[in-house]
Amino acid sequence: MKLKFGYIIFVVITLITASCENNPIDKQEKKKQDFITLLGNFQNNRKVKIKEISIQEFEEFTRKLIQYELFGETIQAYVLIPNNSKGKVPGILAIHQDGEHRPYEFGKSEPAGIHGDSSLYYGLELCKKGYVVICPDRFGFESRMLQKSKNWNDFASFPVSLEYNQQRIYLTEDLFIGARSSQLITEGKTMMGMTIMELKYAIDILCSLKEVDKEKIGVIGHSAGGFLSGILMYVDDRIKLGCSSCGSFLLSDIYNDTYLRPMNGFCGLLTIPGIKQWGDFDDVIEGIYPRSFIELSADINRSKVFEKAMKKQKFKGNEIVIKQKYFNLGQHTFTNEMRNEAYSWFERQFNQ
Repeated sequence: MKLKFGYIIFVVITLITASCENNPIDKQEKKKQDFITLLGNFQNNRKVKIKEISIQEFEEFTRKLIQYELFGETIQAYVLIPNNSKGKVPGILAIHQDGEHRPYEFGKSEPAGIHGDSSLYYGLELCKKGYVVICPDRFGFESRMLQKSKNWNDFASFPVSLEYNQQRIYLTEDLFIGARSSQLITEGKTMMGMTIMELKYAIDILCSLKEVDKEKIGVIGHSAGGFLSGILMYVDDRIKLGCSSCGSFLLSDIYNDTYLRPMNGFCGLLTIPGIKQWGDFDDVIEGIYPRSFIELSADINRSKVFEKAMKKQKFKGNEIVIKQKYFNLGQHTFTNEMRNEAYSWFERQFNQ
């Protein structure tokens, strides 16, 4: 009798396991959880005190500078709130690029429309269109740049530079970010994991604001900010739609048998033990579906990153919610035409 009962239990467990393996939703969720595990052991501590540093009133919007501590890091962010909004409005996280400018003095200020490349003022432009926007500094940028850190003296004697586009680019900041990435790995963590958890907290802040409709949350970024937009949207289901400008690529194009990318800070972000065994960025885009994500690319055709997602949505027969468009300009840029297309995408998706 005991043998028969044990056999029945074995059969039931086998059937349940087989059912999970054949269920694409369960398989997709497991893949996502495996990815989150690779990012490292970060405690999900959301009890963070936010300090309001300054408030500036403008004709169309109010800009607040806030500061908070997370995982031992002091983070500053701009929050842009449109004036005269009626009721709750969508909230958007605007993630800044890395950029060629050294030192990394422009972080949150660029999407917030204060300093840097005016074609990357997408946070400010979205605010003026009626959205609440948060623009935080990532590690190594602006308020968190090397020159403002406690480690400045450690790196000052190791200047690293190269000639690029007929100018000298100093890469000591990249060395700083890479060193922090290595330190995190010794702790069972990753720079990507720390960055994603910080960005998730920025979403927490957005959702806590009385002006924000927390059912309508979006994310946007250029270059590294665009890449992070896809990763963040993949792991945070609160984000309903996202936009990347020149940010989607395959890790297999960066690390392979024929090419080893030279040192830069962005590679410190990509250093995730076991990531190539897990998959690639096309798996991330596929996992975002059926939420909405658009890639607008001006430098190279990035369509291969979207092949898996495009096949899935075509098979499902739904409207196009995963989209990529190549402008073929030969420049790593976010033009006015591209930004207007992004803003129209946000408007259509939020109003559905």
